[in-house]
Amino acid sequence: MGVRQFNGKGAGLGLWFGCGFGAGWGFGGAPLGVAGLSAGGMCGVVAGLGWGAGFGMGTQYINVSPEFTEGKKHRPNIFKQAQYIVNKRAYVVGEAPSYESRLLGIKRQLLPLWMHGQLPEGLDVVIEQEDWPTVLRNRTADCPDPGPLVAPAKQTGNDSHAHALLAPDHSFAGWPEARTLSWAEMLPLLQRAAAHHPWDNRSRLLFFRGAATGDRNLTDPDLSLDYPELLDVQLVNWTQAEQAARFVPLTDHCRHRLLLHMPGNSYAARLKYLMACGSAVVSPDSPFAEFWYHLLRRDENIIVVEPVDSFNRGHHLADAAEELRQDDWLAGRVGAAGAGLAADALAPVRVAAYWRRLLQKYAELQLRNVTERTCSMCAHTREQWEVQRRRDLNLTAEEEPPPGWDAGLPPFAPLLRSGPKGTP
Repeated sequence: MGVRQFNGKGAGLGLWFGCGFGAGWGFGGAPLGVAGLSAGGMCGVVAGLGWGAGFGMGTQYINVSPEFTEGKKHRPNIFKQAQYIVNKRAYVVGEAPSYESRLLGIKRQLLPLWMHGQLPEGLDVVIEQEDWPTVLRNRTADCPDPGPLVAPAKQTGNDSHAHALLAPDHSFAGWPEARTLSWAEMLPLLQRAAAHHPWDNRSRLLFFRGAATGDRNLTDPDLSLDYPELLDVQLVNWTQAEQAARFVPLTDHCRHRLLLHMPGNSYAARLKYLMACGSAVVSPDSPFAEFWYHLLRRDENIIVVEPVDSFNRGHHLADAAEELRQDDWLAGRVGAAGAGLAADALAPVRVAAYWRRLLQKYAELQLRNVTERTCSMCAHTREQWEVQRRRDLNLTAEEEPPPGWDAGLPPFAPLLRSGPKGTP
């Protein structure tokens, strides 16, 4: 930890006590910290929640290298971060553009482990939150193998994903874009919703509401019209105001006996929420897996059907719904087993234990010293970024990129340092 000055806007929750003394926790600017100074003439105890802009001196829980702090305004979104632990200090030493909330969710999961001294000394790890593991990013003949990535999902049978180690994704700490609280809060909420909707009172339609991403777009948009007594399946574009009103909270999913889980661009984080409802979850087969998918058992805690493709257009989902309607006992048994899996194997304390065990084993197998960093995230050139961006957009070297394709590219200075010199 260190003491430093920071400015920023953010939300904060604080408890003030005594006379003119205060302590609070907040998120703002580049660092995360505890504000150690306040002004006031009150006496007593006051609790408050607020939003604003401020300045403070505080104890910083996550140290951020100056190069990154200085350039963060140019890189508002992040998908990947490199972290290391030296002298019991945690460093975020580089981040790259994409969804900022995803990496914030990872920090929020690791912070309690660090505060309890459960992150191993000398750990040097790259944590990624893309929909699938990065393959061969910025690797050249002069750049050593960056070692394993810690990622939320991968194709277990794909050799090009063999370098990815699976870990809990960002949604376990909450998912603001999906209006979802942390898993520790969502699990009891879903369990209460399930108890509030007894099985006999639930709808018998196979239900789905979700974004139109990945192979979901192969689904016939008229499925619900073709099978009104079996399916209630709709894709929604949340970015359009007129469709955003069709958002269905996860707790309201518990009104249905049958819930459809559809993979997105790769995996979809909602499976654990659907299982917690105690509903029978029907899922098209997918090569992508999260860290806990090895516990899934066909026809025991999940119903697996063939993938949706351009040939079947999802019409086979009506057959699955009809079979489960005819065998309500199987649907109830699968739903109860899925709820048990979510409550037991994915209990928040066990998710934290998985993180702790994973990073401890990673540190034991780590061959390099923490100061001898690889260049998996170092000194990106513009040419490397452009090559990777073209791959992300499935563009050949000859194809003209769309307007704004290079928006958000960071300054092309090194994001990482070789060690904790000049500790902030």
